[in-house]
Formats: sequence, C-alpha cells, structure tokens
Amino acid sequence: RFPEWRTIALATTVGYATHGLLDAFTSYGTMLLWPFSDVRVAWSWISIVDLGYTLPLIVGVILAARRSSPRPARIALLVSSVYMALCGLQRARVIAAQGDVQGYRGHHAARGDAFPTLANNVTWRSLYAADGVIYADKIRVPWFGAARVIAGDSVPLLDPSEDAAYASDPATARALALFRWFSAGWTARDRDDPERIADLRYAIEPGGVSSMWGLVLRPGREPPVIWDRGETRGALTSRLWTVLFDDGAEPLLIGGEPGPGAAPSRAAPARD
Repeated sequence: RFPEWRTIALATTVGYATHGLLDAFTSYGTMLLWPFSDVRVAWSWISIVDLGYTLPLIVGVILAARRSSPRPARIALLVSSVYMALCGLQRARVIAAQGDVQGYRGHHAARGDAFPTLANNVTWRSLYAADGVIYADKIRVPWFGAARVIAGDSVPLLDPSEDAAYASDPATARALALFRWFSAGWTARDRDDPERIADLRYAIEPGGVSSMWGLVLRPGREPPVIWDRGETRGALTSRLWTVLFDDGAEPLLIGGEPGPGAAPSRAAPARD
C-alpha cells in the first residue's frame, strides 16, 4: 500500500509543480517566478486550447487506466512533447517571417511577438511596434510549405503620456497599469471606440486590430472601469475556417519573397 501512495503523491506533486511551466509555453502566460517576481512569462509556443497537445494525453491516461499499465501514458507524454517542440519550431519560422516583412516595409521594430491562433500551430498573429505604431499581420506556416505573410492592419500604440488623463482617479490609474502589465504592453485605443483600450494580442482576425477584449476607463464616473469583451464569439465562429485554414487574401510575402499581394509599404497611421 505504501509504495502505491508514494507513487501517487510523487505523480500529483510533479503535476502540480510543473503546470505553471506548461502555462508559460502558452500565449496567455503566467507569473512563473512568483513570488520573487511579478513578470508575466509567456513564450507563446502553443495556444491556450490545442487538441494536438491535449488529446494524446487524454487518450494515454484513459488507456493506461484501462490496461493498468503506465506505457500508454508514457507514449502519450512523448507524443505531446514532440508536438510542443513542433510548436516551438513553428514559432521560430513565424518570427523569421516577421523579420522579412519588417525588412520589406523598411521598418526598424522596437519589439515584436507572435501568437498562435486557436487550436493550431499553422496560423499565427504577428505583432511588432515601429515608430509608435503596432503592425498586425497574419502569418501562416504550413508544416510542409513556405511561410506566407498576409498583410494586416495597423494602429497607433497607446502613448504613455496619455496615462495622465486617468491618474486623477485611483481606480482608472490602477486598472490601466494592470491592463498594460497583463497585455505585455500591446495596448492601443480601439479605432471604433476611442474610450476603449484594447489588448491587441488577441483579435477576431489574425491580421486585424479589433481586439477580443478591452477596458473602458471613465475617471470620476460610476463605474470608473468597464471590462468589455465585445461581440466576438459569433464573429469568430462564423469566420473560423478562413481565419485558421485559409490565407484570406493574397500573400504579401511567400518564403521571404514578394507574393501576389505585394504592394508599396503601407503608410503609418497619423498619431493624434
């Protein structure tokens, strides 16, 4: 009996201790070094929901329980680990393609990142900031094909100088600081609603600037902070196939070379 409980205790402890590390591989991230640091670690290798990683583990655990053998679970862990490594390779290809599009446009990016879209590692959302503007593009990296960059949209980055407008109300000042931290600084004013501050890591379209959620800050009014998720579920569901499995437009670059959608670089939007 004791060896069985010892094995169970060890397995549950390892599972609990490593779940934070697994979260760090997602685009959502986690405070991996807490309580020593509140830095949000997000390597963005894999989507929050990806059956390519989860399904083998589910099947492996069920088979291991039915057969009273650890072998299926071990095989499942190996398969899911290989899939995670593939996700890392895919992200590296996306970052390389992002560098290609920056060069094509003549931009010198201050920072850049890429986020996998829902449940796959082929279609990614690329973001980079240059000259105070956030550029969003859709990048597809087929497993057996060249990277394809589909030009997206751009929007001015939320300027830190605008923080003064919310400093008079402690609630809005704190909410903005937390939101900036949560979104890793990928914040901008919503084009259709200037009061709404958007988290541009997540959007309905991989190359769009209409974010899935944001904050409406109203200093001196009640409530001072409104969390706005928008009407995203229906919009995303209706376009899921195009978003995930189709270019949606002529590629700007294919394998680093100009594609059918190649055109002169887009002018940066005017800052207010």
